Amino acid sequence: MDHLSANEVKQTISAIMREAGLHPSLIYAFQKTGLMVVENSHHTEEQRNEFIAAANEWYDLYEPDGQEDE
Repeated sequence: MDHLSANEVKQTISAIMREAGLHPSLIYAFQKTGLMVVENSHHTEEQRNEFIAAANEWYDLYEPDGQEDE
């Protein structure tokens, strides 16, 4: 059995997230933190804050005027 590297696993999960239609900010945050924080997840407050900060960073980078494409 071939083993995937951590980077390959992260890229595969990211592709699945895109196919599922998750918002790009969530995919960015996952790629940056390695976390996927959802309601009722068992992450620490620090991990949740790290994930939220990364998602917010996506908006700063790709939608700096605060206007989401519709």
